[in-house]
Amino acid sequence: PDFYRPFHPSAKDQERFGGDVSFVGSVYPFRIFLLDGLTEPGTDLRIWGRPNWKTVGTPWLQQRYRGGPITQDEKLKVYATSRINLNLQHPGGSIFGLDERSFGIIGTGGFLLVNHKRDIEKYFELGEEVDTYRDREDLQQKIRLYLSQPEKTAKMAHKAMERAQREHTHRNRVARLIDMV
Repeated sequence: PDFYRPFHPSAKDQERFGGDVSFVGSVYPFRIFLLDGLTEPGTDLRIWGRPNWKTVGTPWLQQRYRGGPITQDEKLKVYATSRINLNLQHPGGSIFGLDERSFGIIGTGGFLLVNHKRDIEKYFELGEEVDTYRDREDLQQKIRLYLSQPEKTAKMAHKAMERAQREHTHRNRVARLIDMV
């Protein structure tokens, strides 16, 4: 699929969509809690999604809203131009691994920082290809860490993209299903 390709944004796209830390998604109370006041002064946190982001949380959070809803192509531009892409998956429910947003981020060559789920390590090596956080404090620490190590972050993102292209495409999944039957 189109997700599994390196994305080469223009300088204009980099300026419009790129940030230190980005999140694309809908408003939920747990996301407000995690994002509001998350980053230190000088860190460019950008939030993309429905306009109700402009009305929740504190003015600090509202000021980080950049627009939306955004198209699929614009999402890919955000993923490819951001230094860190957050995926704040629902903490409960039946999601044990990675969702489509995670693979979209990885497929464009973006760096993924996602809340920890038990099966993520079945897909990618933590700390080598992607990373996870367990709570808000851990998320803040990892944002500081990865912003201070851009070369490591870029290398991790590239390794994750290569693995996704090699092991996690729809074609790979269908072939695995056929082998099971």
